[in-house]
Amino acid sequence: MSYEAHQPMASQTLRTSEDKDHQSEPMMKKTKLRTAKDVMDRLRWENPSASRSIMIGYDDRINGPMEISFQKFQSIKNGGDIPEHRILYFRNVEASSSDSRGYGEIVWDRAGRVDKIFTPEGDLRGDVSAETETAALQAVATMTRLA
Repeated sequence: MSYEAHQPMASQTLRTSEDKDHQSEPMMKKTKLRTAKDVMDRLRWENPSASRSIMIGYDDRINGPMEISFQKFQSIKNGGDIPEHRILYFRNVEASSSDSRGYGEIVWDRAGRVDKIFTPEGDLRGDVSAETETAALQAVATMTRLA
């Protein structure tokens, strides 16, 4: 047999992240992050009492990061003015007492791909992104300033 006969075909080659950024670990398929609408539906219909302590962080084009309570949020379809693609995170304010940062626990983070609503354990329980932590602190400051 010749050496070429033992070489894997291109379709059999394990694709690695080396193709992108010169690392040798295999490409892992990401678990799909549920949408902000999915999170709102879950909170609204499956745990309405807990939804009273949820704040929605969103990116306002004029004021920067801001928040609105889950109870006051209305989708654009229902006359609201915050598009779902501008939602950055959902935060549980009742977790503030145990949180040293003082803003509560972020339970869904788009940038950090964190979902503690649908995955109580698993691969979407990672760390909240630094970008989202900064946005949450800025949102609290902005809402205090505007109040």
